[in-house]
Amino acid sequence: MGTQGREAWAATFQPVLQQLRERILARPPEQVADAAGVGWRGEAKELRLTCLGEAFRIPWPALQVYPAGADRPCSADLQGLLLYYLALADGAPPALRWIGFRELPDGWLYHQAFQGYTGEPLVQAVGNDVDAFARAACKLGGRSFAFGDAAFAFQALPRVHLAIVYWQGDDEFPPRAQVLFDAAASHYLPTDGLAVLGHLLVHRLLTELSPTRRDDTPSLPDKTGQEAMTTTIALAGKGGTGKTTVAALLIKHLIECGSGSILAIDADPSSNLNLALGLPLEQTIGDIREDMLKQVNTSNGSLANRPGMSKADYLDYEIEYALVEGEYVDLLAMGRPEGPGCYCAVNHILRDIIDRLGRSYEYVVIDNEAGLEHLSRRTTRDVDVLLIVTDPTMRGIIAASRIAEISRELDVNVKQAYLVLNRVSGDLSPSVQEAIDSLGVPLVGVIPEDPEIMALDAEGRPLVDIGQGSRVYRAVQGIAEKTVVGARALVK
Repeated sequence: MGTQGREAWAATFQPVLQQLRERILARPPEQVADAAGVGWRGEAKELRLTCLGEAFRIPWPALQVYPAGADRPCSADLQGLLLYYLALADGAPPALRWIGFRELPDGWLYHQAFQGYTGEPLVQAVGNDVDAFARAACKLGGRSFAFGDAAFAFQALPRVHLAIVYWQGDDEFPPRAQVLFDAAASHYLPTDGLAVLGHLLVHRLLTELSPTRRDDTPSLPDKTGQEAMTTTIALAGKGGTGKTTVAALLIKHLIECGSGSILAIDADPSSNLNLALGLPLEQTIGDIREDMLKQVNTSNGSLANRPGMSKADYLDYEIEYALVEGEYVDLLAMGRPEGPGCYCAVNHILRDIIDRLGRSYEYVVIDNEAGLEHLSRRTTRDVDVLLIVTDPTMRGIIAASRIAEISRELDVNVKQAYLVLNRVSGDLSPSVQEAIDSLGVPLVGVIPEDPEIMALDAEGRPLVDIGQGSRVYRAVQGIAEKTVVGARALVK
């Protein structure tokens, strides 16, 4: 809303801020944190949450809101917004349905005003330059989905999701933009609070769209099919060779180097990359795919539990919630393989969604199964670096040879493939060395056997907890510098 509107809205909060705090304090902090999906740090006695990508801390029981790392409280309107969120939060799950401001409680009274300070300023800034809108949305962490000419969903608060849809203009109709809300948003904020949240999101987009900021926004593929500023690294190898270990330590290295945003995709049906990264996992793409197919009405193709929602919208929305968002890396698990029946159309939709999702990240790291089924079905973008991980055995080298052959046969552009020899102790046998030399895939690194890896597994600790002095980690760092850094330079 406009400056005067925001000040008036903030002023109305002054008499009720204490009432909000009292309402929050009526529940234990752990219960508040669970209902709102925020962090509770018992040792520091404070709640932690993010709003539109910015971190805040809220000491208990004072319940003053501070930007993370700051000693001065936030403005009154932001205090009210976040305290209202904590006070109203009831843990309601997402409705998986987008609604306009008009459909919020009493929203029909103010929807024209809301459109006036959200959609209209955005149209004035964007015009028909939908690519500029997409770049700004990606910069703010938006997830692309199929709606209008461009649409992006945002996790504005831990349990409040907003979206912005943009339609290009033509000879008959001017361009149009609209802010949408998950239908469960009113479980967490009143309508005027959601109005402020929508305004804050649009304001962030307008800031990114300003001429002084456009030069540093990441580029997306243009209409000629040019690649986005994303480096895709895939790892493959037969079971037991340690490719997931290599994937996790590669991600650890990228994080520690501050290389940029990272999306990890676990394409192995066993889905254990999350354990190596220390991330939770509740839902996989396989679960979503099977659940959707169970809902399909065979007579008309509609979804039984989501009438009026297309399959593409359903998958896009479900994938957004299946994405595990970590502090430094996000994770998407492909999960179980396909059951009986035809999956061609579903996989085509999934490929498009995951491709669009990957464009929001600077790195995509894919932990594949041995047969490269994930890549062969084209449910991912092309690959900049393929690391074929093997152990120093003849069976391992033969499996690596087959993987190399498959990668050449796939209708996927693998720009560069390398061999990684893992779990090496002592010298290689002449037969193994001869087999490696005949592969036609350059050997980029040798990773020694390390008991620290086995100790972490035995204790159930994430592999990314491994020490800086680990020989395995140092070897993976060397491999990353030889392969990923070079690939990144080529992408740029």
